[in-house]
Amino acid sequence: MLRLVARSSFVLASIVGSLALAACSTDVVVSDGDPSTVPTTGPTTAPTTAPTTAPTTAPTTTPPVKVNRAWTTVTLPDPTLSVASIDGSSKTDVWIVASAQGAASRDPWSAYHYDGAKWTTYPLTASVGRPSFGVAALNPQKVFLGFSYSAEVFELAGGDFSKKAATFSVTDGYSMSKVGDQIFVGTQENFGAGPLYRYDGTRFAQVALPRGGGVSAVWGASADDVWIARGEGLGHLAGGKYEDGGLPSIGDVHGSAKDDVWAVGRQAGVRRFDGTKWSTVAFPGDATRLASVHAFAKDDVVVLAEKTYRWDGAAFTVDARPNAPKTTSERARVGKDEAWFVGDGKLYRLAPEGT
Repeated sequence: MLRLVARSSFVLASIVGSLALAACSTDVVVSDGDPSTVPTTGPTTAPTTAPTTAPTTAPTTTPPVKVNRAWTTVTLPDPTLSVASIDGSSKTDVWIVASAQGAASRDPWSAYHYDGAKWTTYPLTASVGRPSFGVAALNPQKVFLGFSYSAEVFELAGGDFSKKAATFSVTDGYSMSKVGDQIFVGTQENFGAGPLYRYDGTRFAQVALPRGGGVSAVWGASADDVWIARGEGLGHLAGGKYEDGGLPSIGDVHGSAKDDVWAVGRQAGVRRFDGTKWSTVAFPGDATRLASVHAFAKDDVVVLAEKTYRWDGAAFTVDARPNAPKTTSERARVGKDEAWFVGDGKLYRLAPEGT
């Protein structure tokens, strides 16, 4: 009996062992005895894909739009007026100072304001009305007049030029120019070059300059980058420090940017500054009659001599349009993008078409 039980237990154990081996055979593959041939199965790793980088496109630079400008004329309040100076802040805020035909040199002059439609006359009193050397309109409420023989500057106040803004200790005013919200006044002293003064919005202060002829015009890209046209050459104020511009006598200076400055003079001809150096520009007209220059852009410059000339970025040509002025005596930048000229008993306005 004991032998039967033992034999039955052995058979049962064998059956259980066989079943266990069968269960394990689904996980383990037995080779022909070489353990190196047993494959190992690790965790499945998904293939990595390099991130896609979008192609970079260089930013496009839009070239400046070419502005087409047209000439129009504005009739003076009196075609016989002798206009000494002109300035303005916009096409509806233009000022001139003029004398009547036949007036004596020390007779009172008058100021005239153009609002875009009509002229208003401001008779100047005898104490104020000496011949003008300049007018500067910072805005309709901030207008200055400069008068010769006493080098005085008066400010418009309450509809009358009665507020004295400055009196200089020199014998004669010579020129008045506007740079941003500042005004520069050139003077003479005993018929020689006098000091230059700058108005900073509060007061006039003298600018230290070496002697070198009267100041006929001032233009600046900013208050710290100012060019000065003088009878004996060109000067430059850089950060308040004076530098010699290295040019002969200059009558007018103007620019569209700090690297596009133009100067004209009967000795110098037409010169251009590119931000680094001055160079001579071929001019087809009569250089001995160069009067003024006005730069709108690097490819749009007006020069007045015996005729009106336009620079297109490559060369000067005569502006033969019917409304172009033949002769001019005064020029002013009015507003942001237009210029006004005095000539032939009229005012000439050069501004974008349709404005």
